[in-house]
Amino acid sequence: MGKAYHLRCENCDWNEVFYLGAGLNDGEAQANEAFLHLLESEHGEEYDAFIRSQEHAGFRIERCLYRCRHCGRLQVRLQAQIHGADTVISPAYYCDKCGKMLGKVRPHMIKKQLCPVCKNTITVEKTTEWDIAPGAESAVHIKQDDDHFFCPVYDGLINQYDCDEISCGVKNGWIPNDGLPPLVEMKVIRKKADLCRMCPRYK
Repeated sequence: MGKAYHLRCENCDWNEVFYLGAGLNDGEAQANEAFLHLLESEHGEEYDAFIRSQEHAGFRIERCLYRCRHCGRLQVRLQAQIHGADTVISPAYYCDKCGKMLGKVRPHMIKKQLCPVCKNTITVEKTTEWDIAPGAESAVHIKQDDDHFFCPVYDGLINQYDCDEISCGVKNGWIPNDGLPPLVEMKVIRKKADLCRMCPRYK
């Protein structure tokens, strides 16, 4: 369950609700999206090396509030976090308005933020708990059903048979010959093997 912050500026009447934390929407597809963003970021190779260096690397996602260091706009990002033995790392995020780097706003600092419109101090009108954030279901633009689910290697929806085939390629270095063209070529599976190993469906 996450926490929603209802913010308002008493000077210009700017107001917005930010859904932070994690809810029921933040499942496998969202985690895969965040993990892909992390590995494809400018420091992706460093993150990959860090994962490989850890005996047991953990991964989690969380909706966090960020403020643009340039234009002051407040924005929520689905933050990816890799947990090592004694270190937590996550990628940088950038403003969708001006492209500058965002700075993370810790919960205790939200009440000290400036209005993105008039630059006066904002007011936290109230906080509420949430399970499903409005619009959260469209964060990945992928609709899943009981038979299909999102695969970070294929980068789309697959079924369990396809999943087993890809997992076999990652684990053994070859794909079973079922007389059909493979869904994903081995060169792609090798390149994205770490994404597969991090997936809870990998076996």
